[in-house]
Amino acid sequence: MPRPRSTLDITTQIAPLHDIAWKNKIQMHSYERPALLFWNGVARGLEERGYEEEQIFEVLQSSAARHLLDRMDHEIEALGRRVAKTKLTRGDINDILREDGREG
Repeated sequence: MPRPRSTLDITTQIAPLHDIAWKNKIQMHSYERPALLFWNGVARGLEERGYEEEQIFEVLQSSAARHLLDRMDHEIEALGRRVAKTKLTRGDINDILREDGREG
């Protein structure tokens, strides 16, 4: 029988690593990296479509960029779920938990 779909929501609990303002949060390595990779990919895609750098910056700073993310919530979360299920192996997770003394 498949496991039930998770309803865990950590959006108010995660934060960049080593940020003192977030001392009571789950501080993560590479917190900003997915956003940097995503927006760099958007910029490169726009450049490949023929837009100039100045135009690309204008698009990235517009409310259209935010609305793009609003429309992609499901896709981005689905990518995270896929990564958790296919890229983080049980061995990887057990190694992490063993290092922390919390083997699963």
